[in-house]
Amino acid sequence: MKSYLRYEPKKTFGVISAPQCNVIYDFSGNLALTGGVQDVCVWNLRQASQIATLCVDEPNYPYSMGGEVSVLARSPDKSTLAAGYTSGEVRIFNYISKELVATLKGHRSAVTSLMFEAGGEGGSGAGLLLASGGADCDIFLWDMVTNTGLCKLRGHKDAVTGIGFLQRGGTGSHGQRLLVSSSRDTLLKVWDIDTHYCIQTIVGHRSEIWCVSTSLSKYILTQNLSNTHSLTLTRACTHTNTHTTLVNTCTHVGACSCSKTGAS
Repeated sequence: MKSYLRYEPKKTFGVISAPQCNVIYDFSGNLALTGGVQDVCVWNLRQASQIATLCVDEPNYPYSMGGEVSVLARSPDKSTLAAGYTSGEVRIFNYISKELVATLKGHRSAVTSLMFEAGGEGGSGAGLLLASGGADCDIFLWDMVTNTGLCKLRGHKDAVTGIGFLQRGGTGSHGQRLLVSSSRDTLLKVWDIDTHYCIQTIVGHRSEIWCVSTSLSKYILTQNLSNTHSLTLTRACTHTNTHTTLVNTCTHVGACSCSKTGAS
C-alpha cells in the first residue's frame, strides 16, 4: 500500500484585493482596507505597503474553510470595521487595535451588503446600528452595543444588493427611521426600523438593481441593469404622515442624455 504526502493550504500571499470585495478608506484617507481572500488587508497609502492583516484562526482549517471576504463597511466611530463573508458570517473588527470584536451569525449564504447607521445631528447614535443583506434574500439589523441581532427583515425574492438609511420628519427621536434596500428582484423596499415592517415597495425599475445610495433625509440613488445602465434618482418625502407617498420625483439618467419621466 502506497502512502502519499498530503499538501495543505498554509498561507496566501501577494493578494492586494479580491475581485468580489469592495475597497474602502478610513476617515483620514491614509489607510485603505481591502478583502484579501479570507483576510482583511490594511494598506498605508503613503508608504505603499501593507501594515496589518485582520484575520481569524479557523479551528477546523484546512478541513473546512471559513469563507472569503465579500463586502466591507466602516463605522462612523472611526475605529470599527464590519466584514461580510461568503459563509454568511459578519465579523466586527477594530482596525486600529487589530482585534476581532465579535462574530455575528444569521445569514445562510454570502453577505452581499453592509451599512452602518450614520446617526442624527452632531453624530449622535452614529454606528450603533448595522444592517446586513445577503444572497439569502434576508436583511438583518444588529445592535453594535451588545453585538446581537435585533430582527430579520424578509420580503425580497432575490439577493439583496444595497442598503441605505433615511431619516424622515425630523432628526433624532422626533423623526421616523427608515431603511432602504435594493435587490436583484427589481424591487426597492422601504422599511420602518422601529416597527420592523415594510412600509413601501417601489416597482419602477425594469431590471435588477445593483446598488443604492442615500442621503440622510432627501434622496435615494439607484443603479439598475438595463440597455442604458440608467441611474434612478428618487426624492423622499419629508412629511411624517405615513399615508404620504414617499416617492415624489424620478429622473432616469441614460448614457448620453437626461430625461424626466414624471412624478407621483
